[in-house]
Amino acid sequence: MAKRRGSSKKKKLPKQDKTPTVSKQAKRTQNPEGYEHQLIAWHFRCMDAGGTWPCTVETIQSILPRLKEYEQKSWSEIKREARNHPMPTHKIEPKAQARLTTIGYGDTGELNQLDIKGGQKKQRLWGIRQENIFQILWWDPNHTVYISRVYK
Repeated sequence: MAKRRGSSKKKKLPKQDKTPTVSKQAKRTQNPEGYEHQLIAWHFRCMDAGGTWPCTVETIQSILPRLKEYEQKSWSEIKREARNHPMPTHKIEPKAQARLTTIGYGDTGELNQLDIKGGQKKQRLWGIRQENIFQILWWDPNHTVYISRVYK
């Protein structure tokens, strides 16, 4: 900006009593992919005890040895096993999609399945994965939440 002739006014500067402090801190300070190397943990609040694939305390007790095995593994180790993987909810059976909506999880885009019997039987535990936490949802002893189109 050009100076006006005849103007002898000095530029005004704001006065500062204190130096401002910034108190904001990052909510996440670690790599978002870091949870892949954390051990799996369980949450039970999503457990659906009704419907076609009820998961109850008795179910959890019956599969507890396998859950304890998983607790010693990170997600990256668990995903290396072929039968443990995510599944987009639009690919699961329509009845399972409807049940998700009924229990308030209709907007969930992806579920995860864990192989419980080590491939001997098609028993699966279904849940919602949030970082390293597996939120248990359904017990699927006959592998009917998702039926492979190859074998239908």
